[in-house]
Amino acid sequence: MNRCGSGKRGVRPAGGAVRGAFASLLCCGALLGVTASADDSGGSWFDAIADWFTGSDDPTENATPNDVHRASLDMLAEIRILREELGADDYPAEAEAQDDRAPLHVYAKSLEVMSKVSRVQRKLGMPVSKVGQIPVKVIGAGDVLVSVSTILDELRKIKSQMVIAREIEPAPLEAGKTTSMVYKNLADASFLLDGLVGRPLNPNDVYLNTQHLLDDLALIADRLRAPVNEEAPPVEGRKTPKDVAQQVLLASYKMVNLQTRLGMD
Repeated sequence: MNRCGSGKRGVRPAGGAVRGAFASLLCCGALLGVTASADDSGGSWFDAIADWFTGSDDPTENATPNDVHRASLDMLAEIRILREELGADDYPAEAEAQDDRAPLHVYAKSLEVMSKVSRVQRKLGMPVSKVGQIPVKVIGAGDVLVSVSTILDELRKIKSQMVIAREIEPAPLEAGKTTSMVYKNLADASFLLDGLVGRPLNPNDVYLNTQHLLDDLALIADRLRAPVNEEAPPVEGRKTPKDVAQQVLLASYKMVNLQTRLGMD
């Protein structure tokens, strides 16, 4: 009789030992690959291993100003399409070049832009997007990217609601961009949205202003004892806002000439 028959329960089968060793080698190899990747990317090996175990793949975690700048260019392109399709005909101001802007400043500006987007939605009778607040944390490029991406989503909802089929050409990813450049793009977006938030000018507004202008010219002519021909010249064909703007420019040149002749600065 074999007295050791019951002792076989403590002996690990050879096949199981091989499989266990192979699994351990695979795990070590994977960890070595992760740490090597961390060295290449400049991150710590501990963070790389933690991400590997948790499965973190959030693209905003490694966002750079280049990524945010590209998203802000797409945002500007979407706003310009909305302005053209919805008939905004104002002359928006252009933001000045910015310096020393931190991600916190850019994030705050993005909230301003979002508030104007929500006002446009309210004006169009759409569900209004929620304007967030600055979180109590260190703001990074990833946070700004999320905010700008949210603005993009809301702008595209407006296009869908208004059945605007025009698509933008996505901006390329370019190197060397800064948070100050992103801030300028957001400031430009804020100015562009003003024409959609408020009531655009219409021909009645322009006509009223020209009446005031003619009244003032009549007073000036009376003071200078200069004759004024109050009969309007004939207008042929349909005129566009561009035609009117050209006439305004011509009148402004004549006004400057008059000021010069009167010895005014």
